[in-house]
Amino acid sequence: MKTLCRTVGSQTYFIISELDLAYYDLVRDLAFSQVEDGFAKVFPTDSPHLDHIYHNFARCAEELILQLMASERRGLTERAEKIKHFMMNNGRHT
Repeated sequence: MKTLCRTVGSQTYFIISELDLAYYDLVRDLAFSQVEDGFAKVFPTDSPHLDHIYHNFARCAEELILQLMASERRGLTERAEKIKHFMMNNGRHT
């Protein structure tokens, strides 16, 4: 996973590239748009403190995505356990 910053006209793109396919839905859920190089958040180029914001994005993007993926997996495991418990009790909530 890599991060890129690209300015095109009046828009600056914070891009996550070389992303594992397993994370595509997650970054879409975070409102990233798919672009040629990966997934991007778009900001007006004249936004205040954009360099500082990109630096934070580049520093934290991978950790954020990995933490969210782990959280999502835990949620799936918890839901699966609840369904299993429900089924083992013949459809009765206990």
